[in-house]
Amino acid sequence: MGASVPEYFFGTTDPALNQAIYSSSANEIESLCSKYLNKPFNECRLIDVGSGNGGVAEQLAKKAASVCGLEVVPALHQHAIQRLKKEPRANLNFTLGSVYDMPYKEEFDLAVFLTAIEHIKEHHLAIEKILQSLKPGGLLYLTAPNKLWPIEQHYNLPFLSWLPLWLANVYVRMTRKAESFEDASYSLTYFGMRKLFNRFDVDYDFVTPHNIDSEVYSCSMAKGKGLYRFAKWLLDRFPFFWVISKGFIVVIRKK
Repeated sequence: MGASVPEYFFGTTDPALNQAIYSSSANEIESLCSKYLNKPFNECRLIDVGSGNGGVAEQLAKKAASVCGLEVVPALHQHAIQRLKKEPRANLNFTLGSVYDMPYKEEFDLAVFLTAIEHIKEHHLAIEKILQSLKPGGLLYLTAPNKLWPIEQHYNLPFLSWLPLWLANVYVRMTRKAESFEDASYSLTYFGMRKLFNRFDVDYDFVTPHNIDSEVYSCSMAKGKGLYRFAKWLLDRFPFFWVISKGFIVVIRKK
């Protein structure tokens, strides 16, 4: 992820929609992770890797023992600091830094990595650093878009993520969406995700949303609940359909 804030990131304001996304995301994380954790959620120490403007971390801090937000983009980090000044919480802090430079060793029960893996090139190093920060038996909760979904989810352009980077850059410039697609160009397919996690001593599950009636799923609006309900039914019964899923929710357990 670069040092500037691309247009598709949440800005420095928090409309009601964003607040709904933050709250719903925190509820989903608690619901989906609780059955995998070896202690109650409210006793867990969390790290939110790629915490952005701090909205989800703030909601998680209402549920967990403590939350550390880590963000590499200075503008987003500063917004998180301002958020904390408005509503101080003793169990919440924000740190400016890269996932590649995480210094933590077996400190957290749960790491949250929300729609961030598509913004980083060195996937293996990032996952390695996050797993090092977890206690034995700790969890990594990860969400990500599917590279094969026909409509790229940052710029809403058909087949953008299917293209080689040089051609994708031409595409976003021609459509006046951005100067470069590189920042969001590192998404993975279902099999790419499995290949990545298989390199580590972990167990992992691809999971569907816990609350299908939520207003938001995995950091975005839930558009067309009937379709989401059918997709959940399909994925729960026929895991092969993860190959063409719009995105992924993965719970990874460190052995």
